[in-house]
Amino acid sequence: QMAAHVFDRQRIIARVNDPGNEDLFEKLGVRERISGTAAMLGLIGQKVTQGPVVLLGALEKSNIEAIELILTEGSPLVGAKLSELNLPPNTLIVCVVRDGVATVPGGETVFEENDVLIALIPPELESALREFVL
Repeated sequence: QMAAHVFDRQRIIARVNDPGNEDLFEKLGVRERISGTAAMLGLIGQKVTQGPVVLLGALEKSNIEAIELILTEGSPLVGAKLSELNLPPNTLIVCVVRDGVATVPGGETVFEENDVLIALIPPELESALREFVL
C-alpha cells in the first residue's frame, strides 16, 4: 500500500510468508500475492491425493474451485450422458480430456473410462461430488 503511494505504482505484488495472512493483504489493497507456502501445500496435496477427484485450485475472488475428475473402471459416470447426470447444484463440467485431446462437452457427450473431466464447483459441494463419482 505504501509502495503504491510513494512510488506511484498501480500494480503491487507482495510475497506472503504465512498463508493465514492472505486476508490481511487483501484488506490492505494488495490484490496480487505470491505465497510459496500455499503453492507448496497445493503441490503436495495434489501428489498425495488418492482417488479420482483432485482439487486443481480455487478461482481467486470467487466461491468456485476447479476439480479434476479421473474416470476409472467402475465409475458411475462411465457410459453416462452428461445431460442425464444429476450433478450437485452449481456444478459445471467445462472440459473432457480423452486420449490427450481436450474438448468442451455438450449434453450428448458420453463419458468413457480414462476420461479426465474438469469441473467448476463451489467448495462446500466438493464432498458431494466425490460421493457422486465414487
